[in-house]
Amino acid sequence: MSSASSATVDVAITDAVSGFAQTELATQVASVRGIILVQDDATCTEAKNRIAALKSLKKKVELWWEPITSNMYKAWKAATSKRGEFLNPIDDEIKDQSSEVRRYESIRPALAMPFDSAEAPKVEALQEREGVAQVRVTSLRAVLTVALESEQVYAWLSDALTGAISSCLASKAREMGDELAKIVPGIEVYRDKVYAQAPAKKTEAIAINRVPVEGSSQIASAGYKSGILEVQFKKKDGAPGDIWNYHDVPANIYMDFLLSDSKGKFLNAEVKGKYEAKKSAA
Repeated sequence: MSSASSATVDVAITDAVSGFAQTELATQVASVRGIILVQDDATCTEAKNRIAALKSLKKKVELWWEPITSNMYKAWKAATSKRGEFLNPIDDEIKDQSSEVRRYESIRPALAMPFDSAEAPKVEALQEREGVAQVRVTSLRAVLTVALESEQVYAWLSDALTGAISSCLASKAREMGDELAKIVPGIEVYRDKVYAQAPAKKTEAIAINRVPVEGSSQIASAGYKSGILEVQFKKKDGAPGDIWNYHDVPANIYMDFLLSDSKGKFLNAEVKGKYEAKKSAA
């Protein structure tokens, strides 16, 4: 509270006290000290009458102060509400920023090395990640250039870029029809819709380092590289079994797989049947 506001409150209280002091009620309050010693029925009756009189006096004092305290209470509530308007955004930012710090610190060990590194932390080390990371594109040309040169980056971006291209060129397709496909190679125009064509990718044998998946009854280990999610399943006796590769899996799906409470359920719901699966000969 500012010194000016504090002084205003002090003056209001001082004026109220001064005004009350000049009333007959103040004189009565000043003379209430001194209890009646109860020794018989007569003094007991006298004491009861005094209690009734004190209660009546209390009520009168409350009524005198009620408008003053009511106004001050309203002022306090208004000030508290106004204070909240300024404090609440700060509290929200403190909460959000603290959550972001905790999120980063929880995944910092994993960020220090690639997923397919032999020294990468086990899956359990990533379980504490919170919040959502954000990416800001500063040069679209640079991103597209890298995507064309890197199979891994291409795998990360291909699905999103294909959808974005189809969406962005839809209005041009309505204007230009088949002429649009001549200007932009790699797309098909069907009526007023655009379908971006993903170029065929070369398939090569890729060595993927898997990390153990603890606590799963179905999966022994898993790894990821260049858009390929490699999973080794467990046999009925718990021993390591067949190895399957799932192709063109986005990196965010692999991250969600690592962070899922049940790796087997996630694989069945989000990967199997949605991405090309091949059994590994290894």
